[in-house]
Amino acid sequence: MNHVIKLAIALPVFIAILISMGNAFQENSEDKFVTEAAAGNNLMLIKMLKKGTSVNSKNYEGQTALISAALKDKTDTLNLLISRGADLNQRGKQARTALMWAAIAGNLGSVQSLLTHGADLNQKDRNNQTALMFAAQRGNLAMVEILLQSGADPLARDMNCATSYDMAIKKGFQKVSKVISTFETSTQSSLNDDNNPTDISL
Repeated sequence: MNHVIKLAIALPVFIAILISMGNAFQENSEDKFVTEAAAGNNLMLIKMLKKGTSVNSKNYEGQTALISAALKDKTDTLNLLISRGADLNQRGKQARTALMWAAIAGNLGSVQSLLTHGADLNQKDRNNQTALMFAAQRGNLAMVEILLQSGADPLARDMNCATSYDMAIKKGFQKVSKVISTFETSTQSSLNDDNNPTDISL
């Protein structure tokens, strides 16, 4: 009887340990998945996906595999993750998406790949900043042009009511501010036309 009682007491503890070990393994596998994405190790990623690792796993910092690949400009890995169902607009640290992080890092290849697959280029982070704003602050003219041509909103404002144009001017990036200004004028003109439709009725 004593053995039965001891077993009854020990069993829940043993089960709790197993659950804890399982959670630890899951956390480690998610960290590893994100790390392998940053390294561009596609074979390992495929292997882990087959074993059940979620393509949208986050590591201990809250970053996803897609974000890590974008930060390292691993376009082949980006395309692999996207083909396996990765959420293009999933947020990581500071509520930033893979597109935002790619813009911050200046990775044109990753930005183009994400845009081609339909990433939302006007999403905002926790400071209401967009990918265009990050590119403008860094004076990345090529990046700014690609984002604007793809439909980035030049009139968007951050939490301090600053636009991407304001940010470029503040940093002294004249060429960048000029390009943004052109798109601002075009966008504002389009908005005015929408708000004041021409009456063609007879």
